[in-house]
Amino acid sequence: MKNNLRIPDIITIGNLIAGFTGILYIINGETAIATKLVMLAVILDGLDGTTARLLYKNRPSKLGAQLDSLADATSFGVLPATIIYVAIPTPIAIPLSAIFLTTAILRLARFNLNPSQNNFQGLPTTCAGLIIAVYTIHIQALIPTIIVVIALSLLMISKIRYPKITTKQRLLIAPLLIAAIITTGTIFTVTTILILFLITAYILIGPLANTKIKTTTTGQTER
Repeated sequence: MKNNLRIPDIITIGNLIAGFTGILYIINGETAIATKLVMLAVILDGLDGTTARLLYKNRPSKLGAQLDSLADATSFGVLPATIIYVAIPTPIAIPLSAIFLTTAILRLARFNLNPSQNNFQGLPTTCAGLIIAVYTIHIQALIPTIIVVIALSLLMISKIRYPKITTKQRLLIAPLLIAAIITTGTIFTVTTILILFLITAYILIGPLANTKIKTTTTGQTER
């Protein structure tokens, strides 16, 4: 397992740059552009893994794994936390954004220690970061935002098992992400609402799938 830079690593660096650029835009008050850059980071995050499996099957890269984690920490940890801070300009924005960032980093660190091949333990940071970006575009109310941020933070560090997103599911949401990135106005609004709906549906699948797994395991043990 050499540490040479590969094609998937270059895509991962694109994810990192998208996240960093999004931070600069949100600081300058360009919320819509920052949201689009979170979406771009999501696409690149999925693309680097797919490319790695296609080109380098059974030849994992230690460098790639570290780059991916650091890029995700920027795009789905620091950038969404900054969006939270800007979206609710009150004193509580600082601890709230810090909570989200901390739990996102903990979630990524836990995955690095114990990467599961079949499912995720805790809500993926990709989903949490994307929800923050899309949600704050439509709603800036203080109390609902606090509830959403705390809920996502708890879900990221929870032991709830979430199913890994399949290629077909990625192909379903990718056109929506692309449409939201390249459009404005009504189309942008509609696509972001659809994205929010799909991710919320995925979040609800986790607890249901976890319950089913526990029930199946219990049944097998009793036999």
